[in-house]
Amino acid sequence: MGCGVLGIVPGKGKHVVLEKVLMLLNNMKNRGDDGTGIVFLKAEKMRLEKWAGNAGDIPRHTFDNLMNSVTARKPDVVLGHARYATKGRINLENNHPVIASKGRARVALVMNGEISFTERWKEQAEREGIDLHGSTNDAAHCAGKILSIYLNGRNMTRTLREFYKQAFPFGGFSFLGSLYDGKKKYFFYLRDGLRPLHYAQVNGWLCFFSETSHLNGLGIHEIKEVKAGEAGFIEIKSGRKQKIDMNRALKGTASRALCPFELTYFQNYDSKVSGATIDSIRRGFGKVLAREHPPKPGSVISWVPKSGINATQGYFEEALKKQGRIEFRQAITRMPDSRERGERSFLGYKSLSLQEKLKRKFRINSYEVRGENLVIIDDSIVRGNVAMWIAGMLSESKPKSLALMAAWPPMVGECKAGIDLEREELIALKYLSRAEIVRGQEKLEKKMSECFMAGNKCEKAFDSVCYASIRGVKKVFSRYLKGKVCTGCFEGNYSYIHPGNARSVPTWLKDYIKKNRVEVPKDVSL
Repeated sequence: MGCGVLGIVPGKGKHVVLEKVLMLLNNMKNRGDDGTGIVFLKAEKMRLEKWAGNAGDIPRHTFDNLMNSVTARKPDVVLGHARYATKGRINLENNHPVIASKGRARVALVMNGEISFTERWKEQAEREGIDLHGSTNDAAHCAGKILSIYLNGRNMTRTLREFYKQAFPFGGFSFLGSLYDGKKKYFFYLRDGLRPLHYAQVNGWLCFFSETSHLNGLGIHEIKEVKAGEAGFIEIKSGRKQKIDMNRALKGTASRALCPFELTYFQNYDSKVSGATIDSIRRGFGKVLAREHPPKPGSVISWVPKSGINATQGYFEEALKKQGRIEFRQAITRMPDSRERGERSFLGYKSLSLQEKLKRKFRINSYEVRGENLVIIDDSIVRGNVAMWIAGMLSESKPKSLALMAAWPPMVGECKAGIDLEREELIALKYLSRAEIVRGQEKLEKKMSECFMAGNKCEKAFDSVCYASIRGVKKVFSRYLKGKVCTGCFEGNYSYIHPGNARSVPTWLKDYIKKNRVEVPKDVSL
C-alpha cells in the first residue's frame, strides 16, 4: 500500500510532544487520510489509538487518552501510520499499528507495502500461542512471525536477518517496529527497497519517514535514505545500534530498486530520491511523451490535476523546443477541498459513486477549450473511468480535436506489493494481450483512439490516445534507480512472487530461495 509510516526514538532526556507527532503524521496526507494510528511504548506499557481520517481529524477523547499516556509514561518509542487504502476495506481493523504478543513479550509494527502468502505465519503464531489482537492483515501476520523468530533465540540480529530472508521474495515492504521481551526493548526497521524510507534528527528525536517531503518546512537539512536491503535496530536502554546489509548477510540478490510507479503516482512531487526531486523525474516522463508524441501546431495543452501536473510541465517544456505554436490552459481544475473529503478517483472504497466523486472533485473550464486542438496529459491510464468522464464533459465545449496522452506505459499487470491493481480492471488488456502490448503499443493506441473502453462502455471518446513508451520511461528512471527494478505493471516482469506468478517465479529469486533455504509456500512452484 502507499501508506505513510513514522517511527520516533526521542533519545535521552527528550520527551514526546503529542502535537508534534500529530503534525508529522499530518504531513503524510499524500500517503493516507483513510485512517491514522499511533502507539506510544514505554517498557511493557503501551497506548494504542486508531481513528478514521488523517491526523488532524483526531477525536477529542483520543487526543486526551494519548496526552495522558505521554504525561504519565514518557514513551521511548512512537510508531505512527497514515493509511492510504490501496488494498482492503477502510476500517479501523485494517489500520496500523498492529500488535503481536505472548506473555510479557510483544511486537508493535507499522508497514508500507504488502507481502503475499502470510496466512501460514498467522497459523504458526496461533500454534505457538501468539496473540495477534484481532488484526487479520499481512502486517499483523508479519508481527507474529517476527515475535516467533525472536522467542526462539532472543537475538535481535538473527531475528531481523531471518525474517527479512523469509519475507523478501514475496512482496515489497518498509517496516518500522518495536520489540519488548520483558527485559530489553528495541526499535527496529527493515527496507527491501521497493518502498521508500528515510531518517533524520528532528529536534533531538531520531525520526524515520516514508519519504522526504514529510520533513519539508521543518528546517531539517540532513536527511538520509535507508539503503535498499538494509535493516537495523536500537536497543533503547543501552543505546546500542546495529545495521545489517542483507546484500552481504544473505546470498544472491537481497534488495530491490524503488518501485517505479512510486515515482509517477505515490510520492509527493517535492520529495527526493537519490538526490533528485520527484518533480524532475515526472517532468522527465512528460518530456519522453513529447518527443514520442509531439502536439499539432496551435494545440492547447492541459493536465489532469494533480497527478498529471508535473508530467504536463515536462511535456510542455519539451514540445516548445520544436513546436513554438502551442499554449497551456487549465481545462480541468481540481476543487480545493476534494482532498480533505478523501474523494480519490483512482483508488478507494468510499460510498459515493465515481460519477459523483468526479463532479465534486473536478471543474471543467469549458471556455478554455472551445474550438481548440486540446491535448490532455495524465500520469497514467489505469481503468479508464476517469478519462471517459473527462472526455464526456469536455465534449460539451466542442473542442476541435481531443487527444489523451499518458506519461506512463500501458498497464498490463496487476500489483500484489501494495497497489490495488487487478488484472481484470486494466483497460489495456480489454483490447490486446500483454505480450502484444509489450511488443509495441501502436496497435493499442489505434484501437483506443477508435473506441475507448471504460467499464461496459466502448465509444469514440478521443481523436487520439497515446502513451509514453516502455523504452522511454526506462531511460528516465534508470538514471535514479539502482538494482532490479520491478516492471510487473507495464511489462509483467515482477521482482517478487505473488499469487499471479507463483508458477513462473523469476530465475534470480529461485536462486535466492535455494541459496538461502527460504521456506516456500505450497502454492509456489519452483
